[in-house]
Amino acid sequence: MNDYRLLNAASVHLSTFELEQMLELELAKLGLEQFVLMIIDVHQRPVFQHVCGFTRKQMQVYEQNMAHDVFFHHYANHGYLGKLLYMQDMLPMRKIQNPVFNEILVPTMQLHHSYSGLAPLMNNHYVMLSSHSGRSLSYRAKESVDSIWQFLVAWGNFWVAQRMMMAQLSQFDSITTKDLPLISLTSAELNVLNLLAQGLDGSEVAQQRNVSKETVRSQIKQILHKTGCRHQNQLLARYFQSSPQSSSQFMTLSPQLTDLI
Repeated sequence: MNDYRLLNAASVHLSTFELEQMLELELAKLGLEQFVLMIIDVHQRPVFQHVCGFTRKQMQVYEQNMAHDVFFHHYANHGYLGKLLYMQDMLPMRKIQNPVFNEILVPTMQLHHSYSGLAPLMNNHYVMLSSHSGRSLSYRAKESVDSIWQFLVAWGNFWVAQRMMMAQLSQFDSITTKDLPLISLTSAELNVLNLLAQGLDGSEVAQQRNVSKETVRSQIKQILHKTGCRHQNQLLARYFQSSPQSSSQFMTLSPQLTDLI
């Protein structure tokens, strides 16, 4: 996939599942096999997150020590918002004196060659990409990463717009937006509902859950029946309106970092 302008044009047809697969493939080809992609909402809470190449333990260590992320502080305080930068060029490691960053974050997260950015999106949202490699990238590879970054900003705006659109369906009488009775759903049905809300279709849900398409169809029918929804559009409108997603599935941003946004 060499022409990322085509990706921008096709973003409306890209589910989050496809986006995650594409991103993993394209960044891995460039040597960036570890990354975190995140969308942060108006309340500075992560509402979308995809982690690749990092273990749960690594992410826990970062979350506990993110206030010491010297790269992020320098990036936010020096007017770089919107740009994807090579962090070690922006701030050489020899100039960093923070012991937590040097002795905990760098060795744990393998922050040797980092290409990261934070860009504003519509409705006071932000998209963040933090990607990492064991070696510095060539000039051509850096251009490719920048193209991917520009696409992610476009995709992020589409993702936010789609979420807003589903929430705004509540103004129409034909869509009932009372809270979903999620307590009646099984854990498998809740998982299917969360995947549908991420933009996956039935086939992608089946692939993600390693079950047959027929099983997913049956589960969707059960979800519609239990929630009293006539179709998936109504289901998703009520899902976004009642905001059932738990923030516990995402990283909790430290106040020191959110104050910089």
